[in-house]
Amino acid sequence: MVKLIISSLVFFSTCSVNALSLRSLIDASVVNFYNMKGVSVIILFQKDCIACKKQVRDLSCLDKKTNIFLVGTFSQDSDLRTEYKSFNSNYPGLYGDSDFLSKFSITKKITPQILVLNNNLKSKHIMGRRPCSEIASEVKKVSQR
Repeated sequence: MVKLIISSLVFFSTCSVNALSLRSLIDASVVNFYNMKGVSVIILFQKDCIACKKQVRDLSCLDKKTNIFLVGTFSQDSDLRTEYKSFNSNYPGLYGDSDFLSKFSITKKITPQILVLNNNLKSKHIMGRRPCSEIASEVKKVSQR
């Protein structure tokens, strides 16, 4: 039997650009995160990620003012659309391209990864699935920066 242990990595970063826009996985719309009101929680997912599905289901404790986005990456567009639809979620699904990943120094192809952004794109980056209460605590901290 093989046991897989995923350690927690948490770090802070600031996006060095004044714009961050991601396109929808479903239609032609684009979401711009710079100067978005409130705090945004971005859940990175990829194809066949069971932990991602569990993470998406466990976001109910977040305040209604928190913007929540599901960002697909590390997979083909068609696979990401299919995976996003399998979440049966009302959260917007976006495509995280290589520019997005580099802006937040995301290099490990591990999901879920969670970004908590304020309107100035100052962020908290968390690797691995987390309880909603921990994410809510990070939302509060990031909103005070």
